[in-house]
Amino acid sequence: AVGLGPIRLPEYLDRPQIVTRVGPNEVKFAEYHRWAGPLAGDLSNILAENLSILLGTDHIALYPWKSTTPIDCRVEIEVSRFDGKPGDSVLLQSQWVVFSKDRTKVLGTKTSSLSEPVNGRSYEALVAAQSRALAALAREIAEAIRSLPQDAPEE
Repeated sequence: AVGLGPIRLPEYLDRPQIVTRVGPNEVKFAEYHRWAGPLAGDLSNILAENLSILLGTDHIALYPWKSTTPIDCRVEIEVSRFDGKPGDSVLLQSQWVVFSKDRTKVLGTKTSSLSEPVNGRSYEALVAAQSRALAALAREIAEAIRSLPQDAPEE
């Protein structure tokens, strides 16, 4: 069982508009191209769905979960960049930490920088590339969780 979250986003991404990169230090907010829901919530749901498939478990709890929810480890994610340029590429940069269930021990940490090509100039192509980047992040996290030492069976 995995506890997922919180997932933190930079302020520039915490908005309904899709963000595109127009220069090394400049972004643009698409007034007429928006996310279906709050981006942090959508990222949580997509990562939970992907982790469930990759880890072969239905036991993925989203933050904040109830204190009675049993979890074996928890994953917190800090996204520093999640944008791109239509016709070019998207970049998902994040740092994530796998903690013990009570958050007293760090079991693993990684900084991920994932790039995916955008196959077209449309926002649909941009979002498809972002989806692939999220899938790659889920694969990295699932691999880290699978490599955690298993507790010795109780006698």
